[in-house]
Formats: sequence, structure tokens, C-alpha cells
Amino acid sequence: MDASTLRRSFKVYLQERYPNDKNVSSTVSMAFFLDRYGDECGIDFHKVLADGFIPDSYRQQLKECFSAKGRKNPSGNAFVYERALRLLLEYIKDQPISPDTPPEDTSILRPQKKIASSVDIPTPTKQAVWDYLENWEQLPAYPEQENALHLLFRLTFPNNTNISEVLLKCSTLNDFYGTNIFCIFPVAKHIINLDIDTRLRDGDPLLVNDIAVGHGIINSKSGKEIQIFSFASKYCSHHNPADYPIYDSYVMKLLVYFRSKNKDGFAEFTNKELRDYPTFKKAILDFRNVYSLQDFDFKQIDQYLWQLGREKRPKSY
Repeated sequence: MDASTLRRSFKVYLQERYPNDKNVSSTVSMAFFLDRYGDECGIDFHKVLADGFIPDSYRQQLKECFSAKGRKNPSGNAFVYERALRLLLEYIKDQPISPDTPPEDTSILRPQKKIASSVDIPTPTKQAVWDYLENWEQLPAYPEQENALHLLFRLTFPNNTNISEVLLKCSTLNDFYGTNIFCIFPVAKHIINLDIDTRLRDGDPLLVNDIAVGHGIINSKSGKEIQIFSFASKYCSHHNPADYPIYDSYVMKLLVYFRSKNKDGFAEFTNKELRDYPTFKKAILDFRNVYSLQDFDFKQIDQYLWQLGREKRPKSY
């Protein structure tokens, strides 16, 4: 997919997701700013797309670039431009993994090394998981963010009865994971109203479903409440990682991929059923059992699948 095609499809995505937003064109331009001016800012736009994450130095480099261009508010501009690029990366990440996806042009990404097509995804093994866990520790930002969330959720504010504490946890989680909930207070208030602490400690899988709905945030186009399923699984997981595997688009797509291979005795489920948390958790447990990965906890399985999904995404990305 070339740059112009990606740009058009991203714009359509934003228009459908935010039908009342009059600034979609501006958001698209900001997201693709580095496609034209990346060399001036010292940032490789195509590498950012290929890697799937924003480097820690990105905002500071943008700020310096905007300062050199004489912008009146380089710090504020850098924040807004980074958010636009984050939306683009989320859009790219949400495209499906399919064993039948044909190879397409990847010139927009110009990856440093060839990205294997989805048909090359290897059968999971213990050694593969260990290799990816070792690689996880070398990733920029992610291990430190996980440590920060552990400190916040489990050591500093382990309970969920104070709105300020819950709001802080929701806001931090939303920012670190880029879950794009633009009105976070109703979510925090919803969590308070659910009185979740006992259910969290007990590992109640239905709690994720309950957090995902009932918050009152409405999609202006459909008129229906949005489902914050991934956010809900992350919120519960950071309180009780032993009982709550994280639902993530990469994880979901890989579960679907291995199910579609239909040769390893993997669990049967529909794509839609994976957005019911007890079904999703059972799929993770089945995945772990089928591939003899019982030595690894949910957090380790998540880190393995997330990296594998990011690495093995289709060439059309």
C-alpha cells in the first residue's frame, strides 16, 4: 500500500469513527507530516510505521523541529502531532491478520528487514516464547511503562473506591496503551459504581464485560454505546495479572490465525465470541495447553503474542 492509498483509507476510517469531527483532514495531515518533513526532524517516518510504535524521543524532536520553523507553540504542536500519528498506528494495527492475505507493495514502510508474510507464522514453542520474552526486555519504553503501571495499580492505588485514584489509573492506562478513549471520566465513574474490588480479587471473568459497557460513552454515528473491551481487560489485568489475560488486537488476530490453521486441535470460537471475556480467556487457556506452554503465565503469553503479531503482520501494512 503506497502513502497516498494509506492516507485516503486512514481519512475514511477517521470520518467513520468520528463523524462529527470537522478536523479530520487536519488530523490526517498531522499524522503524515513526517512523510514530507521527516528528514528535517531527524525521524524516519517509514521506520515508525514499520516498527508500529513511536520512539521516546519523538515529541522532543518534533518540538525542536517546530521551534526551528518558528512555530508559536512548538510544545503544544508536538503533542497534537504525536497524537495524530498514534491514531494512524492504531488504525494500521487494527487491520486483520489472515493466512490468505496476498502480498502487496510495502514501499510505504521501507522496513529495515523483510517482514514475513502471515503464512510464515511459526508454530508456538517454549523456546520461541523465551526468545520473545528476552526480546521484550530490550524494547524501548514498554518494560518501563509496565513497571510504572505495576507501581500505580498494585502498589500505590490497589483499590477502586476513590474517583481521583481511579481516574489517574484510567488516564495513565489510556495514554500508555493508546486506547483512544477521549472522554475518560465516565469510564472512571463507571468503575467506581461497579464496586469491583472483590470481583477483581476473585478473578471474576464477567467483570471485564461489565466494565466494557454501561459507561454511557456514545458513538455519535451509530447512536450506540461503544465497547471498551480491550481497555477493560487491561484495567483488570494490571490489578490481577494472574487471572486476567489482556485482550489486544494482535492477540485476537493470532488466536484467529491459529484457529484457522485447523491442524493443532485448537479451540473453536467465532471472531465475535472472542469479545466475550470468558470465551477469550478460555481461548488463551486452550492455546497455552495445545502448544504445551503451561510454564508461562498470562502476562508472558501476552508479551509473546503481542510481539509475534506485530512482527508477522501482513505485507500490506
